[in-house]
Amino acid sequence: NLYGKAVAVITSIYDASPEASHHLCSLRLQLPLAIHESGGRYSAESDSAFRLAFCLSNAVKEKDVPASLSTAEGLIENVTPLDLGMLLRTPEVQGFLSHAILSACARVAEEEGIPKDDKVLQVSSKLLCLSMNESLHHYTSSKLPNPARRPERQTEDDKACLALLEEFYPALTCSLVDDMIREGSGEPEPLESSFTSLVDSSAPGKRLLLQYILECLPAEAADPEKVKAGSAKMADAEKAKQLLDAYSPSEVKLHVREESRCLTIISRRISAILPRVADSERLTYLQEVAKALLLKTTPLCPGRPGILVSSLQLVDALLSSYEDEDNRKSVVEQLQPQVEEICAAAKTVETEILETCLSLAFGNSKLETLARLERTVPDCKEVMSKSTSDITSILIPDASRRKKVRVGLFLLSCHRLQLNDEQVLDKVFDSETSATETVEVAGAQEAEVDDPMEAA
Repeated sequence: NLYGKAVAVITSIYDASPEASHHLCSLRLQLPLAIHESGGRYSAESDSAFRLAFCLSNAVKEKDVPASLSTAEGLIENVTPLDLGMLLRTPEVQGFLSHAILSACARVAEEEGIPKDDKVLQVSSKLLCLSMNESLHHYTSSKLPNPARRPERQTEDDKACLALLEEFYPALTCSLVDDMIREGSGEPEPLESSFTSLVDSSAPGKRLLLQYILECLPAEAADPEKVKAGSAKMADAEKAKQLLDAYSPSEVKLHVREESRCLTIISRRISAILPRVADSERLTYLQEVAKALLLKTTPLCPGRPGILVSSLQLVDALLSSYEDEDNRKSVVEQLQPQVEEICAAAKTVETEILETCLSLAFGNSKLETLARLERTVPDCKEVMSKSTSDITSILIPDASRRKKVRVGLFLLSCHRLQLNDEQVLDKVFDSETSATETVEVAGAQEAEVDDPMEAA
């Protein structure tokens, strides 16, 4: 009974606002599995979504693509539309399906087969199209019958799958063959028109494009020793740039969330690879990829701390990759509109969430975070100056908290503190601490002075 009520709460919150409640999808997938593992087998198995959740979870872990997809296809008829949409929308399932499709296309290309005849592509395409079906995320069993059973909905999904199988995948396999010939370097062949047109008009096409970019920039490429030894692929920056040029963000809110998550991962991968590229020509290409990515991601930053902070990381890594000061200034001028957008977007995210994300991205020390941001665009005067007060005014809209941060950072810079940075800064950032108390914590003798800045 308690489990059923918990599931009802999760689905009702998601049903009210699926665009803003994407995080509940993973909870819907993992909750029945966790209950099952902890001994509540009867409760979990009474959930109509349990078997599909169990199948998808195993598919992600075990990578047994054909068997998992075949089982999942047989289970979707027994799940309510909303549950089906939530389970298929989880990041791990989206990543599994997208990777399975790209791997299958590469296999078909090697075997000189026909994409529309491949069983893995048929089933994975069907599931991916269902996950992108916007209406699926608004229907509960009490409103409408399962859309997967309705002839008109089935026809709509079939059309989307058919477009992928007959138009998109043949063009995708041509691109993958070109990658095999190029071996990760050199100018790629132009993308076919059927590829770019479906990327423009199709949500599954956009998702597969972003997965393709991710696989052009493998995480292992950040380890130069592995790349040199041949145990890891090097980043294919030329192809990544070509694919990025073909991408435009979706206008559907439901899809923007997943695209933003993919773009965040791409941004972090480039930030990790940039400092470790020794070859100058490859570095130049990767720098161009970073610039192109910033042009695509900055409009998505407002209200999204993940992509906001990853964009700041990317700006930092990009500028650090230029040894010549003149080149760095030139890039700053090129990116000034984007950095202004990013800084403006920082005010749309709650301060505490932004602090947490920045700490995770730039290190544990809040002082280090602010210092890194200060160095990110030192020459962009209209956006950030070298003064800490300007940086904190961007990150912390509340004036009283901003003043406390400036006092704490000033005292830190004067080496007047007996405590370590983390303790002091936690106190400085504490909204319950007055400015005078902040000065006392720092060990200043002038704590009785009314003006904390004068005391400092």
